[in-house]
Amino acid sequence: MARKVLHRLWHWVHETDKLQHILASLALVQVGVLWMDGWLAALVAFAVGWIKETGDYLFRNGFSWGDILANAVGVAMGLLLVSPWL
Repeated sequence: MARKVLHRLWHWVHETDKLQHILASLALVQVGVLWMDGWLAALVAFAVGWIKETGDYLFRNGFSWGDILANAVGVAMGLLLVSPWL
């Protein structure tokens, strides 16, 4: 069971789309902390990802909870990377 979950997680993280969501959210947090508090930067980064997914729902392929999860992972990574300087 655990092996199957790890296998699916490995493939999920290696989807190009998910990596793009992770990296974009991480970058938004990293840049955002230059102008605002870290938690606000995280909120803005997550909101940008949510708005992008809403746009996908309305005009493209549909809403993806996997992409929202990837955004959350990127935001968390971004906060972890800047936390020593906050």
